[in-house]
Amino acid sequence: APDGMVPPPPHRLLGSVMTLFGHGNTQGNHPILAQIQAAYRNGLSGQPIGLVRGRHLIDWVPTLQEWLRDGREDEALELLHDIIEAAEQIAQVDGVAPPSRYTQQAADLYRKRADESGERTILECYAAACPAGTGDPALLDRLAGLRDR
Repeated sequence: APDGMVPPPPHRLLGSVMTLFGHGNTQGNHPILAQIQAAYRNGLSGQPIGLVRGRHLIDWVPTLQEWLRDGREDEALELLHDIIEAAEQIAQVDGVAPPSRYTQQAADLYRKRADESGERTILECYAAACPAGTGDPALLDRLAGLRDR
């Protein structure tokens, strides 16, 4: 909060939003209301989500691509972990599976290093972040193959 101001508790913020949208409105009428209510239920308390090192995760994609192209795999893998975490925060609020692209890239880097434990761990995290019945089938199949070993 600016200049030492304390933000309102989440329940007061939700009440203010309900007043703004009107108490008779439903999540179907206002999708943003559904996201705010989900954030409240998930205890996110109005904290910014989807940020990596102070910037939105999408802002890091060009840097990630550059690092992968330049062979800076250690740095890219560290950044991928941060991006994956931020993407999972957004997906949790939206009630959807996180984007698979970043997990795929990390899993590929682990496989390239012959680090089966790292590959399995990143895929397990992806599967755990996916609501039941969702997720990229290719990644989930890849995880199943690693579990069967």
